Amino acid sequence: GKYNGTDEEVEAFAQQIKTAILSDDKNWFADHIEYPYVRGIGKFRQAFKNREEFLNNYSSIVTQELKDQVAQACIHNLFTFKDDIYIGGVWFHTRRMLKGEKEYIHRLVIYAL
Repeated sequence: GKYNGTDEEVEAFAQQIKTAILSDDKNWFADHIEYPYVRGIGKFRQAFKNREEFLNNYSSIVTQELKDQVAQACIHNLFTFKDDIYIGGVWFHTRRMLKGEKEYIHRLVIYAL
């Protein structure tokens, strides 16, 4: 499976998500989204190709309902499904990213809200 980090790394990232959402830190959030970010299903799908598109639509994505869910979420003993991790309406996982020519790093990213 993928490398999702230690419990401490995952819980620290969950806390960062929670803090960013509750304080409306749009820039942190936009920097930790996996692009293209697609929400909805079928004909209701909407894709955001990059950080700028995400930020322009932030208030319709990070709604008060999502903020309320995240505010009540605990960062310990998080729900997981396969390699995905969930906190109060936000799904995240690890992406393997190329660093240099042959070196890879693993970075936690948000992929669904």
